Amino acid sequence: MAANENDKNEEPAEADEITFFAPVRPTAARSMKPGDEMLVPTGEEGEPFPQVAYRGRITDITEDEASGMITINGELIGEQSGLFEKPAHPWEVMHRLAKPGDPAPGTESVMVRGDQLWKWLGVEFNDPNGSAEKYIIRTFRRVQDEEIGGEAIEVKLQSKWNAKKINTMTLLPTATIGFAGN
Repeated sequence: MAANENDKNEEPAEADEITFFAPVRPTAARSMKPGDEMLVPTGEEGEPFPQVAYRGRITDITEDEASGMITINGELIGEQSGLFEKPAHPWEVMHRLAKPGDPAPGTESVMVRGDQLWKWLGVEFNDPNGSAEKYIIRTFRRVQDEEIGGEAIEVKLQSKWNAKKINTMTLLPTATIGFAGN
């Protein structure tokens, strides 16, 4: 009986807390949006990420075309509270929590404005002339175009079939380009 009485007087050991997250969807930083939830590294050395992470909700995203960086800002939710900031390159993979109704991986499509193509450098692009040839977006720059009468976007595309073949495309900043499977 004495052992039981001692057990009653001691503070009960706290159970290890386990949090279950929704399935994680690897998502390029350029495709993250305010309201998305993501896994945020704990900042503790030796903690294996993403196995050990905080849950965060994105509140704001700032983009800096000159430096080629995106900064994701948000708040920690769940067991932790506070704010987080995550600078990232546009192609850097984030661990986004899947939402009910998300399309199957690889079936997503997105429409991108011409002035936002700087975030898509290194991405595969269909031949603008309609052939089956595929290209990689290699450069992005803003130019003044007399035909258009103002600012234009110039991108250089490198052929995947022939690395020496470069296709230069000039488009309006408001032009819309579709990317499938991202």
